[in-house]
Amino acid sequence: MAELTLEQKSCIEFFPKKSEPQRHLIIEAGAGAGKTQVLTERIFWLLNHKNPSITVNPSKLFVVTFSKDAAKEIAERVEKKLLREQKSEDLYPLIHISTIDSFFAELVQCIYPTWWGNYNTLQNINSMPPKLQLINENIVCQELDRALTIYFKNNSLSEFQKFSAIDFILSGGFKKGYQKSKGTLENLLSTMCSENFLSASEKDIRISAQNVHPATMFLLFDMHKIARDQYEKRLLKGELTYADKTVFLKENLKSNIPIQIQELIVDEYQDTNHIQHAILSHLVKECQARMVVVGDPKQSIYGFRSASVDVFQNLKKNEVWKHIELKKNFRSTATLLNEINKLANITFSWNNPTLPSAFINSYFFKESLNKYIDDNPLEVGNFSLQAHEPKVNFLNNSFENYTIDYSTSIFLVSASLNSERLSNSELIALLNAEKTSLKDYAITYYAHYLKSFKDNSLYNWSDFVFLCETNKDALYITEKLKAFNIPIKCSAKNAELKIDLQELNVALALAKSLAFESDSYDLYEIMQSSLSPYSHTETENYFVQLKNGQNPENNILKLIHFYQNIAKDNFYKAWQLLRWSIVDLHVNQDSKLQASVFCAKMDPFAKTLISKLSSPSFNCALLKKIDEKIKKNTAQIFDYFFPDSIENWDIHALKNEIDQTIDALEVKTVHASKGLQWKIVCFLPNSSNDKSGGKFTVAQSSQTLDISWLQDDDNSLSVLKRIKNIYFTDEDHAIEYKKDGSLSKVHWFAKLRNKVEKDFERQRVFYTAFTRAQSHLILFQPIRGKKKGIRDNIHELKSDEKSMQKFLEIEVFLKYLDSHFMLRTPEKIKGKGSRSLPTPIPPEPWFQEDENIAKLYLSKCHNISYYEFGPKFYSFYKNNLKLQTEISTDNKKNEVEQTFKCILGPKIEAQSENIALTNPSDSFYSPEKEDIHIILAQLKLQRMQITKGILYHAAAENRKSRKSSVLNLLERNSYQTFHELEIWSKREAKLHFLNSSRNILDFLSFYDLSDFLKTGFEYAYDFAQEKSIKVQEAICDTSPETTLALIVDFKTGKKDLEHLHQIRNYMNIINKNSLARIDVKSKKDRHYLIMSALCYNKNVDENGDSSWEDLNLPKRQLATGETLYLFK
Repeated sequence: MAELTLEQKSCIEFFPKKSEPQRHLIIEAGAGAGKTQVLTERIFWLLNHKNPSITVNPSKLFVVTFSKDAAKEIAERVEKKLLREQKSEDLYPLIHISTIDSFFAELVQCIYPTWWGNYNTLQNINSMPPKLQLINENIVCQELDRALTIYFKNNSLSEFQKFSAIDFILSGGFKKGYQKSKGTLENLLSTMCSENFLSASEKDIRISAQNVHPATMFLLFDMHKIARDQYEKRLLKGELTYADKTVFLKENLKSNIPIQIQELIVDEYQDTNHIQHAILSHLVKECQARMVVVGDPKQSIYGFRSASVDVFQNLKKNEVWKHIELKKNFRSTATLLNEINKLANITFSWNNPTLPSAFINSYFFKESLNKYIDDNPLEVGNFSLQAHEPKVNFLNNSFENYTIDYSTSIFLVSASLNSERLSNSELIALLNAEKTSLKDYAITYYAHYLKSFKDNSLYNWSDFVFLCETNKDALYITEKLKAFNIPIKCSAKNAELKIDLQELNVALALAKSLAFESDSYDLYEIMQSSLSPYSHTETENYFVQLKNGQNPENNILKLIHFYQNIAKDNFYKAWQLLRWSIVDLHVNQDSKLQASVFCAKMDPFAKTLISKLSSPSFNCALLKKIDEKIKKNTAQIFDYFFPDSIENWDIHALKNEIDQTIDALEVKTVHASKGLQWKIVCFLPNSSNDKSGGKFTVAQSSQTLDISWLQDDDNSLSVLKRIKNIYFTDEDHAIEYKKDGSLSKVHWFAKLRNKVEKDFERQRVFYTAFTRAQSHLILFQPIRGKKKGIRDNIHELKSDEKSMQKFLEIEVFLKYLDSHFMLRTPEKIKGKGSRSLPTPIPPEPWFQEDENIAKLYLSKCHNISYYEFGPKFYSFYKNNLKLQTEISTDNKKNEVEQTFKCILGPKIEAQSENIALTNPSDSFYSPEKEDIHIILAQLKLQRMQITKGILYHAAAENRKSRKSSVLNLLERNSYQTFHELEIWSKREAKLHFLNSSRNILDFLSFYDLSDFLKTGFEYAYDFAQEKSIKVQEAICDTSPETTLALIVDFKTGKKDLEHLHQIRNYMNIINKNSLARIDVKSKKDRHYLIMSALCYNKNVDENGDSSWEDLNLPKRQLATGETLYLFK
């Protein structure tokens, strides 16, 4: 930004006179308006102003942000500015720049000792305050869950209250969510540890329902009392969450201000909540300081963290606050910004058409409107910004040539599997027979389109970002794009972790075993895993013996009992020693290697376990329990410290630092992209989720905390009648009836309010995604579960129909597409003679019969490009799906090898003649205990030295061979056979998918020499001598320890000399050492005689290559009509 605007200068030089009523400043900074530079310039202006009455003491200047990245960026800019101007560089360390969580933590650290001293005085005790610890909300939820259990076990409820509570529970009042989804109980526990609930008094809590369950009243206030009791216990132990610290400040800051402030600057103020605002305002008031806040209400997207955009909106109306708006955008090109404003207008203008009119006029909707932000178009700040020009116009890739017009700013890409758009009956049958999801089909073409877009332009992959709404979507997109060899940098949560990994379940089972919380299933989970030295049969036999009352020996149980004695003093050490000691139980070195890798994959659990044990109360209680259990103190009732399922723990992948030097496409959530920008932004909206998340909803209203609990039971489960709630008289529901008068649906307004507020936040999420782009914005059709796409939705609209879609993501894409392209199908003319008229044909893209690839469609303004991947291209998708799967599989193998720097399990490798293959009997596999890292490094090195290799996998065919067939003859006399054996051979020294070739052996079998002679073959053709020889002669020169390996290639059609080259190639790439790896009779001194055969079926065309007959190859004719040629 070259020059500052007048509005920016006003923000930087804001200094109210004593006579002016506006004492504080609120800056509404739109996307790309340069707010960070404004803050930097203001800090510099305050520190270096010539007027001493304006100059601020740097130690009394506080800058607060809502993310570490934002705090770091402001700090770096301020430091550079001071150094560049060579003024006051020694003042920089005195400025307080931190996140709001760190700022509040420092305040708590300052006033906690004073609170502790006052508490001790009241309790007439004398003790030192504990060291403050930050604990995770999950730990608090577990403690609250145990507290609820104790409440219902040791309650003092009346008989009627007990009966009501039982009915309340049976009606679903405490129902858990299914799998990973949140249910009523999870929402209740999360609310009980939130700052809004903890800081509210009983007067502030209101049940927002006309009629409630009899148990709701006393249970809700008892839950509040339990939450407060648990909070006070955490306070005494010095173990606090971020929410606890916020509540503590609200209740104890008062006039006890430990710092001096002249000016407080807060960035991203739209993400504050009412309590945080109250604390910050109180600080400023007590210090008689000035406050400057910056934010963009259209980017308030942290409602799930209790952020309330109405805090920012209310300040704009406050008389003591001066409001300055920064609307000029210096990020996007002028043409792009114009289209972003159009998209934003559609987004913020959307109203859900399914909302009942009674709800629109209700108290609930009026409260939800406090969270609504109207459209406010941005203005162009820099008209000189231009997009890059392309290098070429076409691209040759594995599909076809895509035409891309880089002069356009917006690219719309959609897909469809609607079979009604096809005229090819075969393709219709194929499409209807397959169960391909539109989601997978669309992502496949999106990936190819992205590769074309990038390779056609001057852009690097680092200029791109792929934005998603959720972490789950980001992980899905990452996997899909990697399958097409697109380099990816994914910063999404758990980007390297799949939560259902068996390794994590086994890790949890080991922890539960040490804590005396395991059962037979946990032991089975351990024994059947790769960590265990026991086979599946041994595991089954063990549990059968247990069932029969026997007490079989189990080495894993012995280790568990041994390490329980260590766990009572150091649980984490015991768990670590236990898992690696089980690895040492393996005798076979190959299985030990697999167990080591399996054990290494438990590390994400280890990280979470450390986090849990960092809570002194959790750790002490756990150690005490184990000690009591060892002493066999059965009289005491013990708590459970570990969950039943791994999903109930907050498991995250180990942090992998993203190498910023790598040219790769970034995949992020929209929330993680705030404050950042890219040249090309790809946005893939999710489908709207109408799941309620249980029967417990909470909403912060202007005066009260509105709670709905079991309101939507509809008396279907409860046997008790509802009672009137005298504290709430507004309409709380609307009933919908069918035409026959029967009940259709009940709309509960508390749930609708929750949904509407989420929809308002999604509008802001969309806006945030749009405004990250500098040059181009690529909008992909929203993720859909049905076969029809957006193009099909437009086809169904009448020519004069105004569309108002049920879901926001469809509304935005459809309305924007419809406004720029004439895609609606003309209506058939009605009236006399209309029957003879042909049915109107939908405009293209519809049938797309003349398109070999997705054609480029340009809007009239030539600023929007549109691509539709309809069902016409389904055959291309199927043809390339197999290749995609193979690449994906190879990429996953490479990722695993890079992560653990080893080979996952034994692989059969063919070596060249001059490279020795390491055998289990070699000195490398020493029985002495070695460092596993050294072993893995040696294996990695050995793999890299392979100059030519073969990777096998075998899949036995299910078909049954006839007795008189060649296949039956060969199988009957062999001791081991393989059908459809896959071979990967390297073409170059470097082992990589692209440098390898794939071959399929129809049949491979092993024979003892005497058994092979029983097959009745007399002659074979010797490639080396180029003549026919007797099979008996070929065998007689070999040793008794020789095994005959026979490769058979089944052919149809004409005989061809190429077939001879193929079968000889198979014999060349098969290595004797490699055969030993798959031979069940393999021994160290075993030798192999490799032979091959070509088998033609009875329908073979004898009029093939004439040179075939010139070779005079010996053949064998079978009764089935099959012809077989044997080779040595």
